[in-house]
Amino acid sequence: MEASLGIQMDEPMAFSPQRDRFQAEGSLKKNEQNFKLAGVKKDIEKLYEAVPQLSNVFKIEDKIGEGTFSSVYLATAQLQVGPEEKIALKHLIPTSHPIRIAAELQCLTVAGGQDNVMGVKYCFRKNDHVVIAMPYLEHESFLDILNSLSFQEVREY
Repeated sequence: MEASLGIQMDEPMAFSPQRDRFQAEGSLKKNEQNFKLAGVKKDIEKLYEAVPQLSNVFKIEDKIGEGTFSSVYLATAQLQVGPEEKIALKHLIPTSHPIRIAAELQCLTVAGGQDNVMGVKYCFRKNDHVVIAMPYLEHESFLDILNSLSFQEVREY
């Protein structure tokens, strides 16, 4: 390795800005992941507290989505017999208007199971907390799919 001053170097210098930057970025990403996992764990605990009967039926594993009006969790149904069943639990935010919740439930029960609409398996309510349990469908992230499509394919999607 030759330094810019024409000096021959046998070993790299102990200080490497590029290496240190990569290590710092890796450490930062790890800290962000740990922070996110702690937040998800806390959200799951809060959901169990808000709707305690969920713990009798499901083992919530992860938070897989979040929107303006709800959060979605991946859970496993704790069945006595049969194969393990993955379930998506949609927790509607407590401030949602009851008419909006009723309309969503009606749409899911009427159209559910057909025309690419997921059906409702169970619904849980405790005070102002509502959780809709639906079959979980393994899928790719839409963003991953989107990045591999042409503009025309996106228009037709």
